[in-house]
Amino acid sequence: MPQRVQNFLSELGLTEYNEAFREQGVDYDLLGDLTADDLRELGIEKLGHRKRILAAAAQIETEVDREAPVRRRLLTLMFADLVDSTALSTQITLEDYHAHIRSFQNTAKSTVEQYGGYVAKYFGDGVLAYFGYPQSHEDDADRAIRAGWELVKLVSDLPGSLEGISVAARVGIETGPVVIGEVVGEGTASEHSALGSTPNLAARLQSVAPPSCVVVGPASRRLADGNAHFKSLGPHTLKGFEDPVPVWKVTAIARSRDRLDR
Repeated sequence: MPQRVQNFLSELGLTEYNEAFREQGVDYDLLGDLTADDLRELGIEKLGHRKRILAAAAQIETEVDREAPVRRRLLTLMFADLVDSTALSTQITLEDYHAHIRSFQNTAKSTVEQYGGYVAKYFGDGVLAYFGYPQSHEDDADRAIRAGWELVKLVSDLPGSLEGISVAARVGIETGPVVIGEVVGEGTASEHSALGSTPNLAARLQSVAPPSCVVVGPASRRLADGNAHFKSLGPHTLKGFEDPVPVWKVTAIARSRDRLDR
């Protein structure tokens, strides 16, 4: 039996189960998948022993997640925020402003998840979402664009919007390689970081998007061809990028079609 499993049981004071783990081929990387029924099958009859093993195995699983190696993958990133939210905060009470931000965040989360995305981070009045992580799809760029398009349409009807005050969102989307997997922060503030030029570009695109609009970069524009209609906004000089970046505004979403037709 691998030494790490022996050490695991030894630290729990349960070395009498070494042979059972060895005979059943339970390696260290399987400990986090054990269930109470599995432990009974291993001959561990005492409830206290089973609970002790499961609790320690759950801690191993958490540590493995935090130590997971970073990996390179193709991701579509969507940045969304409320336009002129700082000005809005001076026109309504803090309670109404807080309720409005929470409504926007909740709406963004439900919309992103509806299209198979993952909300990676909230920051003030903004939201960062990944499409292609943790589950990837061949049409992640299309999903992100549809989610962004729906989100900007929903924002004006958010609970907390006050009569006479115009509220709008803007969205920036781009696709490209990132390094993802490293966990940043602790507890509820933890997140899987996505590093590279693509997240920076998506953020810059969001900053130049007109109110109530979705803008995309070259890669997302190419990947979503046929699934949405675009209008060129021309090349933009964006901070941190040496060459001007072509930018497109989404003008309409095409009716869903079969993938082979596309």
